Amino acid sequence: MGQATSSQQFFRNVGGTVGVVALGLVMITSMRGELSRTGSVSGIGEFREAVMSGSSLEFGGVMAHGLTTVFAASAVICLAVVLLTRYIPSKSSGGRG
Repeated sequence: MGQATSSQQFFRNVGGTVGVVALGLVMITSMRGELSRTGSVSGIGEFREAVMSGSSLEFGGVMAHGLTTVFAASAVICLAVVLLTRYIPSKSSGGRG
């Protein structure tokens, strides 16, 4: 029983880590594209410095674009998982309760 529980926890942790990395990459890529389109700063480093310094430049749209892309990617992933679970064969309980 302990091995099953620890394996489950391990794979949840690994899955969460991989998920955060993947969605972070999606967000950074999306923000980088939006920043290059606006032309106000040249990269993520300059964006971070401008936001931290309280610059009057409007960066809310860049953040909103990045977060919207992440939520859209998450919705697609969730839909794919729901559709894939329909193909998992169900097992009978073997007559138990």
